[in-house]
Amino acid sequence: VTTGPSVLSVTTVPSVDSVGASVVSVTTGASVVSVTTGPSVDSVATGPSVVSVTTGPSVVSVTTGPSVDSVGASVVSVTTGPSVTTGPSVVSVTTGPSVVSVTTGP
Repeated sequence: VTTGPSVLSVTTVPSVDSVGASVVSVTTGASVVSVTTGPSVDSVATGPSVVSVTTGPSVVSVTTGPSVDSVGASVVSVTTGPSVTTGPSVVSVTTGPSVVSVTTGP
């Protein structure tokens, strides 16, 4: 586990390869290859596999189904804080079985 300035807790099952910036908690399923954050991520709760999660300035929580590949594949819900790099504000995105990309407003 390689951390940035502040990590309060990282609870994994087999592995987490890297956590950047500031993460309050990361609870994983079977395997996380890489979690790269912006300034603040409060929680990332995954299903069995997450290949990569890259955040903007603030993400409150990302809850996935079985897998997320660079925030593609299958995402059950994404709830953000004040801002995301793709746009000023996203309150929630709830998807079906598959989302390839989400592009927000300005």
